[in-house]
Amino acid sequence: MRWNWKESPIDLTASEYRVNSAVKPPTMPCQLPTMCLVLGFTASPIEVGTEKRLEIVLIDPDGNRLLQLNNNVIVPLPKRPGNSSSLASIIALNGVQFQTFGNFHFSILVNGEEKTTVPVRVNNPMSGIPEGEL
Repeated sequence: MRWNWKESPIDLTASEYRVNSAVKPPTMPCQLPTMCLVLGFTASPIEVGTEKRLEIVLIDPDGNRLLQLNNNVIVPLPKRPGNSSSLASIIALNGVQFQTFGNFHFSILVNGEEKTTVPVRVNNPMSGIPEGEL
């Protein structure tokens, strides 16, 4: 089933350092038309110009890999000499499918080392709710 985002919004709650999301699908399985993952990276001045391997992996509640994105990035020059370098990235993911509800997460790895995780909660489908009232 294709999910109509206008009828089934994603709830966003802000935490101190990131935005966590909860998906409220009308039925399972569900497919999100688009979801965006916003990431920020910092690197020390000594790392400027070096290549880093970036991996983003979506993990299901059972620990299975559902999606994996790989990219090599070059650490950019900082805005001010001697400062840490920063890199921001917005990754649009289209058509991500969830076969079941539960606690999913994106694992963010740099050179094979997990640096952080971004949780995604897929709630149990809600029955008896009129269309458009999720």
